[in-house]
Amino acid sequence: MSQSRYQTKLTPVLRHIETHFKQPLDLQQMADLACLSPYHFHRIFKAVTGETPADMVRRLRLQAAADEL
Repeated sequence: MSQSRYQTKLTPVLRHIETHFKQPLDLQQMADLACLSPYHFHRIFKAVTGETPADMVRRLRLQAAADEL
């Protein structure tokens, strides 16, 4: 599968993370949004975005906390 096709599969996941990052997020739920197994989702997510889902959530939470200061 091409890189652009994976980006398309991850778009709903990225939107979900961006709107719900303050809540606990489940890897299985994110993988389901991308129609991938959790293993492949995690691997593809890292390859496309350059960070793991947990790293992205952590970064967004830190940015939000910094904005509130």
